Amino acid sequence: MLLPRKGYLAPPVVIILALIVLGVAATLIVNAKLFPKPKENPQPQISTQPSPIVSPSPTADASREPNGSAETANWETYTNTRYGYSIQYPQDMVIRVQKEDEVVFLYGKRFGLDINSTTEISRPLKNYAEIIDANPERTFEEVNIGGVLGYKLTWPSVYGALVLLPNSRSNTILKIGFQTLPTDQIAKKTFNQILSTVRFE
Repeated sequence: MLLPRKGYLAPPVVIILALIVLGVAATLIVNAKLFPKPKENPQPQISTQPSPIVSPSPTADASREPNGSAETANWETYTNTRYGYSIQYPQDMVIRVQKEDEVVFLYGKRFGLDINSTTEISRPLKNYAEIIDANPERTFEEVNIGGVLGYKLTWPSVYGALVLLPNSRSNTILKIGFQTLPTDQIAKKTFNQILSTVRFE
């Protein structure tokens, strides 16, 4: 009986190995055709030039403050159905007096806000604004709040402010009074934000 020489494989083993190699090669070719490698996206070009900085335009009065700004997004809304207006205010502000024609808000010890609609309009709004106080330090300006033209009176030394807006639905003047310390800039900013939320039905 002849034994295979050392170092040589029997023909059936060689055939089996050849079939395995062919099977692996065929599998790799089929996979390469069916599932091609995705092309690599080119890396974006990074500009070395600085991008321009866009600064927000300054707001001249409360009418320019966006009603849906991030700072007022979670505020409460007070609605007066009789006089047809609504106003938003910070969550930590409390209503101390609430009647049909008047509402008083307190913002801790920072400031108070008084809104009333008791005066009927029987003459131009500017006349009411001019006769309220003849104090020479009072400033007097026209404002546009929620698309309604009115007047804002300011007394710097106290710091007090009074906004008069005509309410065409009830033919009354919506008076919004505010008082705080002259140095409290945050209270003044909050007051202007509150004014920006006034809406008439």
